Amino acid sequence: MKIAFWENKRIDIRKKLLIAFLLLVLATAAIINFLWLNSSQKIIKEGILRQQKERAVSAGFRIEEFIKAKKRNFILRSQSTAFLDKNIELARVELDLVLLQDKDIAEISFLDITGKELIRLAPEKVFPKEELRDRSADPAFIVPSYRFGIEYLGPVYFKGEEPSIIISVPVTIPKTRKEVEDITTAEPEFFGRFPGEIVGVIAAEVFLDDVLRSVAEVEVGKEGYVYVIDGKDTLIAHPQHDLVHGGKDVGGAAIIKKYHEKITDNRHVFGIFSDEGLNELGKKVLATFYPLASLGWGVVVQQPVSEVFSPIGRIQLFVLLLSLGILISAIFLSLVASGKFTKPIIALIEGAKKISEEEYGYRVRVATNDELQDLGETFNVMAEKLGKIRERERLIVQSKSQFIDIAAHQLRTPTSFFRWALSALVGEGMGKLNKEQKKILEKVKSANDDFISLINNLLNINRIEEGSIGYIFSYSRPEDIVLEVVEKLRPQAEEKNIKYTYNPPDSAIEPVSMDAVLMKVAIYNIIDNAIHYTPSGEISITLIKKPDSFQVSVKDTGVGIAKDEQERIFGKFFRAENSKLYTEGVGLGLYLTKGIVDRHGGKIWFESEKGMGTAFFIEIPYTKHS
Repeated sequence: MKIAFWENKRIDIRKKLLIAFLLLVLATAAIINFLWLNSSQKIIKEGILRQQKERAVSAGFRIEEFIKAKKRNFILRSQSTAFLDKNIELARVELDLVLLQDKDIAEISFLDITGKELIRLAPEKVFPKEELRDRSADPAFIVPSYRFGIEYLGPVYFKGEEPSIIISVPVTIPKTRKEVEDITTAEPEFFGRFPGEIVGVIAAEVFLDDVLRSVAEVEVGKEGYVYVIDGKDTLIAHPQHDLVHGGKDVGGAAIIKKYHEKITDNRHVFGIFSDEGLNELGKKVLATFYPLASLGWGVVVQQPVSEVFSPIGRIQLFVLLLSLGILISAIFLSLVASGKFTKPIIALIEGAKKISEEEYGYRVRVATNDELQDLGETFNVMAEKLGKIRERERLIVQSKSQFIDIAAHQLRTPTSFFRWALSALVGEGMGKLNKEQKKILEKVKSANDDFISLINNLLNINRIEEGSIGYIFSYSRPEDIVLEVVEKLRPQAEEKNIKYTYNPPDSAIEPVSMDAVLMKVAIYNIIDNAIHYTPSGEISITLIKKPDSFQVSVKDTGVGIAKDEQERIFGKFFRAENSKLYTEGVGLGLYLTKGIVDRHGGKIWFESEKGMGTAFFIEIPYTKHS
């Protein structure tokens, strides 16, 4: 896709980066959407909690009003003269009326001040005298008869499948509430007969099923519900009635635990509060707890978290689609923008690769009318100049190589003749020599041999640098190569009275792909150096078999290498200062050795300290070379 505005007008990189910034703004807009999602989640949660609190308060009000209505009815009946005068017949009529008017009452009794039942009625039964009970030890009698103006509300229990409760009120001679409260807890026998004296108790067994069922059936969303617990954290109302009949203890529910923590901390004991956690069935819910302080009960309204936040899911879908749209737009724009921006960079990278492959005639084409185009043109100028420089270098190297080859071959002829002639003279094939003559000729012969070695090294290094040396890889046994070199140099070491030892590998090493001739040269150079630079002492050569390679180590007790010279030890024509005292040379051996080791994919290194000896290591992998 072409954009004429960019092609026909120069736009600098800063403006193009501005486009990238605009894309960043789009991403920022997406982030804002997600932040809005989080705030929406908070608002929705607050709305759900508000609804839960309203339902909890409504359910609690319904239960409390139910109990209050029963108490008021019993208190009003207790003021009848039939109970005050203990007129049994009239009192029975009063209680019959209560049973007719209130179908929630299972049984009702009138007790005298000693706790004995004077009347006991059920909806369809009048209990005979022999079935009347002594309830003087019953809390339903003790509480209202010993605490003036205090009504008794017993714990919830089940009569068959019906949740029930005992409610009892004192029958008192009319007196104002204020005066009754002032009497506090004094024993009633302490007072004579006067208004406010307790003369009996009305106790009733009340069914709670209707009110509790109506609360448990309150709809809370699609999956939420309401349940009620008593003061012992036992379910007394729940949509699953079998849990109620089984007397399930729900004290382990998160919202109930939270309630008890607040009681322990003396904070908000009577307040309504909400929390997330596991419910009585082990499911994660958002729950609201409303304590019924007057009863010691609690109302819980809860909904599964998945349902509570289902609107969030719809918002998330909207945000996802919106973000997806923004993302697609941003991708499209970034592709167009980055394409125009990166295309010339890619062209320059490709050009750099071509130049690195010595294709100096390659040119890049960048037409962006900005700094990148200037860079492309500069790159082409650089490539042209570099090509010319490389060509000059090639000619120089070629001339140098030709010179070295010619010089070496020209020098080989006379030096070879010198070697023959000197060998004949030293061997006294041309006549007897005196000691002085023989000594001089041996020195000349040694110098001539060193000169031949130098010529060979120069030729080898020249070919390595040109890449023209021919490596011939074949499978050879490392033990054979090392042992041959060790034994070849043994006389030289013994001549200097050096302790010279070879340690073979613990087990045989399989043949390895390598150039045996050049590998011998590399190992020869290392051992030869050790002999030359060890005036006295010992040299230890060790061949080690490893899982993926073999290692040759040559350790001596010679002159060592100074710290400041160690970095240059493998350099061409480098010789350490202290080495010049012990042998002549030009510093090509280690340079040549490293080249051979590198060609085999191996590595060479050393450890040394001046005056403390040196240890060289060559490690060659079991890799097949071509």
